Amino acid sequence: MSRFSLFLGRHRKGLVILIVVALVAGIGSAVFLTRQGGSTAKPETNVTVLKQKDLDRVITTKGVVQSTDTHTVYTQLAYKVTELAVEVGDKVAAGDFLAQLDTRDIAQSIADLEKTLGTTSSLQSAQISQAQRNVANAKDQLALDTKTYQDAIDEAAKDIERLKHEADDKASGSAGPAADAAVASNTKVVNARAVVSAAQTAVNSKQAEINALEADIVSAESLVTAKEVEIAVKNAEILAAATPEEVTTLQAELDVLEDELADLESEVTSLKAALETKRSDLATLKIALDQAQSDYDNIYEDVEDDIWEDEFEEAYDDVYDTYATAFVTKYNLYDQAVKNLENIQRSNNLTIQSRNDALTNTKLSDSTTSIESQLTTARNNLEDATVTAPVSGTITEVLATLGVRANGAMFVIQDTESLELSTTVAEYDIPLIKEGQAVQFTTDATGSDILSGTVDRISPTAINTDGDFTVTVRIDQPDERLRIGMNAKLTIVLESRPATIAVPYDAITTNAAGQTIVMALREDGVTRYEVPVTVGMETDYFVEISGPEVQPGLVVLNDPEGKNVANSSMPAGPFGG
Repeated sequence: MSRFSLFLGRHRKGLVILIVVALVAGIGSAVFLTRQGGSTAKPETNVTVLKQKDLDRVITTKGVVQSTDTHTVYTQLAYKVTELAVEVGDKVAAGDFLAQLDTRDIAQSIADLEKTLGTTSSLQSAQISQAQRNVANAKDQLALDTKTYQDAIDEAAKDIERLKHEADDKASGSAGPAADAAVASNTKVVNARAVVSAAQTAVNSKQAEINALEADIVSAESLVTAKEVEIAVKNAEILAAATPEEVTTLQAELDVLEDELADLESEVTSLKAALETKRSDLATLKIALDQAQSDYDNIYEDVEDDIWEDEFEEAYDDVYDTYATAFVTKYNLYDQAVKNLENIQRSNNLTIQSRNDALTNTKLSDSTTSIESQLTTARNNLEDATVTAPVSGTITEVLATLGVRANGAMFVIQDTESLELSTTVAEYDIPLIKEGQAVQFTTDATGSDILSGTVDRISPTAINTDGDFTVTVRIDQPDERLRIGMNAKLTIVLESRPATIAVPYDAITTNAAGQTIVMALREDGVTRYEVPVTVGMETDYFVEISGPEVQPGLVVLNDPEGKNVANSSMPAGPFGG
């Protein structure tokens, strides 16, 4: 589709207005030329002198003022309205009384249901209580029988266990001494025990050596302490000496004592080093002892298991025959007790199921449940017959009539302090609308004042078969002059270009090379020349242009191709070529 065809489709009304204006201007131009007497070089008059201007691409439409919060008060009761407490324009708060419906039928229904419920409830309650007792008795009997027969099972199991222990004890008593003797005399066990004894002896010997060394160290350390005391005394004597000769003598004695102390300390050091070595040897010997003991225990257990198992099996075989008959008897008693428990549980469970079914049937036949449900509904209806406001706001519509049965909607409550605009936009324009776009609007009530708003919501689906969509506009600033239901004229700003240069739509053409141009005039007002341009934003009537030669003051022909000339024989008018 050509750009002109798309423009025609979107702006039929605007185009009609433009053609009418063109025809009027053409007629005026014809008169002007006639008065001039005609000339072969007439100056162009249908021109635009370029200058910067703010350019807006807009969509114009009509809308209506509405509340942002609307609630319709409904009732499901079909009773006569006996009282209306509000009228259109009244302000109400949530919970305020709005209307009263006739409740006489509801009150009578409640009284009848309460009387029927009282009569029915006692009998039904007694029947349900008896059925519940029957179920409880059956469960008690099951618990009693289960305990009785389980006790029999437990006693039979204990008899079997006692008989088994008795047989094991006799077999063990017979096999035990022989097995113990065989284990004690086994070569592997004897040799392993000898290794343990030798390791224990080595550990004990090493421990004795350590004990002796520790005693020597204690003794040597005592000598060191005594020697240190002698040295301290000798130092005191030196300090108290009266003559140099005494000091010399005492100093010589002190040197001997210090040498002896050094020898004693050296001896202590040597003894401690020897003690650490022996302790290390003892640790090694203990590891060897632990290993020997572990080896012995393993050998003993292996030999014991082999010998004991053989001896026990042989002894048990000897005594088994004397217990075979007793085992068979005890196992038979146990099996019979288990079967008795299963049979009595099965029987009692069937009884419980039967009595539960009887209880369920009694409850299902309980007519009180239905009566209580009806009574609850009637009481709710009695409460709902008093109609109150669900929200705060202003009564904008009263749909109920005094003395007439209510039928669905009764009132419309709206917030008259919070308003918005609702408008419809055609299918071909809706892709251009975006949330957040600026909107300007006027109403008859606000006169020439231009009020502002913002696109808030766009309906996701069309509202009719023509493809119209609802667009909701948020009013930016409250205005007390606005009222719900007022008509408004809206201009939705799709795009803005501040301080740009634009020409009428028909001023754009192409030259022989296919280049987009406008036709400009020389200073003589007659000579035309081409000016290459780049086209920008388009509105209903103007197109933004730019280019090296596009400057304010340039004179451009509005219609160089004569698109708006209705008849080629007519004189050139303001929109002519």
